[in-house]
Amino acid sequence: GALYAALGVEAPAVDWSSGKPVAKGPGRQNDALVTVPTSLKLDEKHLRGNVVGSFIEGWPMQAGGPAAVALAMLHETFLGDSSPWAMYLKSLPGPGDPALDVPLVWPEEDQEELARSSTTDLKGLRAAIAEDHAWLQANAFAAAPDLFPPELYSLERYTWAHAVALSRGVVVDGALAVVPGISEARRVSAGSGRANVEVQARATGGLFSARKESLCLAATAAVVAGDDLALGVDESPAELLLNYGVPPVDAPCECVLRFGVSPNDPLAGDKTVVLEDMAGLSANQMWTIRSGNVDRSDLLRYMRVVQLQGIDAFILEAVFINDVWDYHLAEPFSRENEDRAVDEVIRACAENLQKFAGNEQEDAMLGADPASSRKAALAALRMRERAALRDTMHWFQAEKEGNSGKEYYQERRLRELNLDRPVDPEEIVPG
Repeated sequence: GALYAALGVEAPAVDWSSGKPVAKGPGRQNDALVTVPTSLKLDEKHLRGNVVGSFIEGWPMQAGGPAAVALAMLHETFLGDSSPWAMYLKSLPGPGDPALDVPLVWPEEDQEELARSSTTDLKGLRAAIAEDHAWLQANAFAAAPDLFPPELYSLERYTWAHAVALSRGVVVDGALAVVPGISEARRVSAGSGRANVEVQARATGGLFSARKESLCLAATAAVVAGDDLALGVDESPAELLLNYGVPPVDAPCECVLRFGVSPNDPLAGDKTVVLEDMAGLSANQMWTIRSGNVDRSDLLRYMRVVQLQGIDAFILEAVFINDVWDYHLAEPFSRENEDRAVDEVIRACAENLQKFAGNEQEDAMLGADPASSRKAALAALRMRERAALRDTMHWFQAEKEGNSGKEYYQERRLRELNLDRPVDPEEIVPG
């Protein structure tokens, strides 16, 4: 605890001996168990406010918020003992240290197994990090080598800093930040029932004393001695493992699949209007799919839009388009469209199931204790994602089996207009 005390972190009822905050004694709901000055928040705003900011205008940050925090960490490391974060940064596990056990810095063999254990795209993240570093190299590092010494700003060290930013980052005011004393809290699934703290901004003082702004780990439930202080994060089992190195213990059976409109689709513009402006989704949407008896009708409706083509495209004309999402495609549109919509999801599920490493029997045995080893964690992850993929595939297969008996747009419109009946002779107007 000496490190955190020296940084100005207040946590008298917390034991730091394990490297993680653990309650020393009882605490009540809403107690501030760890309090940190807001000046210790390391985030993108801090980065852009110092000398580095002028070098990164236009930086696309393909890898998202952690990219800025990673660069901020490297800059503070460059400043050495003059940095307010110097002691903290020196305490972190460095590149190659097994204590930083997150997939981003795993050996390539283990990363390959992860790629065959989940639908989550680690390779895509690594590629984005490399693109970000290449942009920095060309636009910032090369322009000021004295400020950005190559040995400190290498791709290896930038990737390490990104892994630290991912695994220790917390969201403050809508942005990712590393906050000493708060970032060390354990991460658990938000739905696990094991989270017991949350990050809060608080202020003390005022009327007769200076106002003091701080961030804190506030108890969301009563804690007792020996309790790990744990933040709940609403992320999938794969994201918990990828971002924080947390094995899928008591994790739900779910994974992610991305579907979207091809940029080469001649109807891409109209489909994007429907999906983004009317449905509030993306034209390239990541979907969380789950095991069990769950409703998947929103994904089916999305796929109906994506798969519109040929003579069905008339429904995207101006006279109809405002009602496409809420009305026309909320129900089956045409037999051909419905077949294509369900087939695409079935195909994606089948392809991912086929690529997975291991087999179900071995994974069930190995993954029984996900926290016991990296291999066990990956086996447990495969088990959960297989269940989500298989149940989703079966749901869409059942939908397809029923396609022949569904009512489609033409039949529905005739019925609504009361035209799906024999013609009454009295309605015939003589010629």
